[in-house]
Amino acid sequence: MSSAVPLTTTRYPHIKRKEFAVLSDKDISHFESVVGNGNVLQKDIDGFNTDWLSTVRGVLYVIHVWPYIHMSCILVYAVIHHILILYI
Repeated sequence: MSSAVPLTTTRYPHIKRKEFAVLSDKDISHFESVVGNGNVLQKDIDGFNTDWLSTVRGVLYVIHVWPYIHMSCILVYAVIHHILILYI
């Protein structure tokens, strides 16, 4: 399904956003060390990447965070490394 839905950057190339980091393996490893290996989802996340009208999609990873002290660690790391965070 998601391959038929264009990326937001493809559909709206004229919209310029701030530059954020692209996640590296080092970043993923850090997040897994904070929340555990099974809580950083990289597969089967089309529902998170596609908007509710199925008109555009993004590229993201899903991190399940509990307890909230872990969220603090994730946010501090993201701010330092200029990683965009979407909190749902």
